[in-house]
Amino acid sequence: MKGIPRTEWGNQAQWAVTAPLLAAHLAGARGALGAVLVLCAVSIGYYAIRLGGVSPARVQVRLGFFSVVALGTLPGIGWILWLPLCGTTAQVLFGYCPMARILQLMPWNRASRAGWRDVREVVLRPPGDEGLLSLGRALS
Repeated sequence: MKGIPRTEWGNQAQWAVTAPLLAAHLAGARGALGAVLVLCAVSIGYYAIRLGGVSPARVQVRLGFFSVVALGTLPGIGWILWLPLCGTTAQVLFGYCPMARILQLMPWNRASRAGWRDVREVVLRPPGDEGLLSLGRALS
């Protein structure tokens, strides 16, 4: 059974810290949401510089995540924070990132229009090997 590739440690570490911080905020911890936003903003900057812009998937995922979390700071919309918590937890545990999959279907990330077959393939594709409990590792 292979583990998380060394090149993925920093990427996974950010999400492994983000998920509990977001859960802590939802449980009532002061300052946790601010820490999530700062951590994500720093990560956006780091990957945008390292990867040369906002087009790479890593940057787009973080921008999308940051946007949803920032939206959750508005009055009456705090419930939306459960979505990034679930998605981040799925990424950390299983290597399945719903935000990355949604972004793969966006027109700016495709050469042709996405059909239902494309949606099904993207959504149902097995998770990657980077999750702590990766099903992909157990099956190979």
